[in-house]
Amino acid sequence: MWGFLLSRFAVYHWIKTKAIKPEAALKALQLAGERTSPDSWPSFIRRLLWILGCLSLVVALLFFIAFNWQIMGPMFKFALLQGSLLLVFLLCALWSWVLVPRYAFSQQTIELGQTIAQVVLALLVGGLLALYGQVYQTGADPWQLFALWSVLISVMVVTSGQALMWVLWSVLINVAVVLYVDTRPMWLLLMGGTEQAIWLFLMINGLLWLILLWLDGEHPHSLGFFKRLRPTQRWALQLQALVLLLCFTYMGMAAILDGQKYGVVFGLTSALGLAAFYAYYRHIRLDSALLALWAMSLISLTFTLVMNIIDGWDSGFNLFLLSMLLIAMTTAAVKWLKAVRTENVRQNVADISHQNQQ
Repeated sequence: MWGFLLSRFAVYHWIKTKAIKPEAALKALQLAGERTSPDSWPSFIRRLLWILGCLSLVVALLFFIAFNWQIMGPMFKFALLQGSLLLVFLLCALWSWVLVPRYAFSQQTIELGQTIAQVVLALLVGGLLALYGQVYQTGADPWQLFALWSVLISVMVVTSGQALMWVLWSVLINVAVVLYVDTRPMWLLLMGGTEQAIWLFLMINGLLWLILLWLDGEHPHSLGFFKRLRPTQRWALQLQALVLLLCFTYMGMAAILDGQKYGVVFGLTSALGLAAFYAYYRHIRLDSALLALWAMSLISLTFTLVMNIIDGWDSGFNLFLLSMLLIAMTTAAVKWLKAVRTENVRQNVADISHQNQQ
């Protein structure tokens, strides 16, 4: 109940209207999750040290094999990585079936153990694939390593419910696409060059965004069974949306700088994509951070268009014009974001009042 009543928008509104006394403002913000309490820092540092320590052990194992590559035989290298994988599996089983039922761990501790185990497993799978490719010389195309790596951990990622695993998966997939494009496949050359690879990035990252959106429990079209698979942290969906925004921005800049070659298709796609991005994160699911990035994208495209029109920025007058334009656009964006936030605060306060009356 308190989690709903003390939403961050309502708390900021109550502080501004003096409904909450100044000496109680910090406590109210802590209850709303907008400020950290001193008691939360030891838990945060402990979690951070656990994650960094386990990741350091995995990296140390991989560097140990690389440093002693000449003096270790292939079987010993495989035994190290496979034994490490088996050890992590045994620790996961011990954690889930013995320790968690026996001891009253907090939910944060349980999630921390699951996150560490899943990330370590994913990294060890990549190390094992890289070792296999080096020993048997199957890594002629590096993109295949990252593609196979992402495929092998896909089930673990989807069922993990951890934003960190989704971000790792997205990074692996995008790195595989970058390395694949670098091989200059024939279909890209037939389409007109490697610049057309942006369609591949747009399609793959759009699919990842839709999957994350579908798994989100707040989405009305999410199936009840799949809601339990959603990432517990919302920043995975935000980062995936940011990648889509970068794709639309790139297409818009390509259309501006080379209008004869990309103007119609890239420009139209960029305009429609940015409009859809605004409509969703403004009217369907308000997200101030993504709206700020959307405004930054518009500023960048406008700045690029003006620079392309005036054909250079080496003169003093052009530099003055561009600087004034940048200040004006930034100021307008900040005022618009503040207005959006104020409107949302009023809507949240009205919803809270309606709930209280009921």
